[in-house]
Amino acid sequence: MVYAENLPSKNEDEQPVPELWRPVLAEIADQLAKGDYTLSSRPSNASPVDDDLAGLIAHQIASYGDELTSLLDETWKSAVYLWMGEHWEVLVDLCTKSEGVCDLALFVKVFQEAEDYRFQVWSVHVP
Repeated sequence: MVYAENLPSKNEDEQPVPELWRPVLAEIADQLAKGDYTLSSRPSNASPVDDDLAGLIAHQIASYGDELTSLLDETWKSAVYLWMGEHWEVLVDLCTKSEGVCDLALFVKVFQEAEDYRFQVWSVHVP
């Protein structure tokens, strides 16, 4: 059962990422850590990433100069979302082998679809 306090808010204040979304975001981060920049092995409610964007993501990760790893629990201390009127924008700091939680961040748009959510990666960069 999903309780109302775990649902994302549509107010315009930046808030911590709801626990409801964290498994999908963690799975997206895992795929990026494996070099799957098009998200060919993505969660079912995540959109594929086109080749152009995948190339940019690969470039940003390579330029950062450290190997991505799975998200750490500390990631959720800084992960935030914001309602943008028609979707939410989410920022999740990624993790690397040498730094742990790092400055390189995953940016995702989240759209509400009936009783579920659709996750669309739109960037990976240092904000």
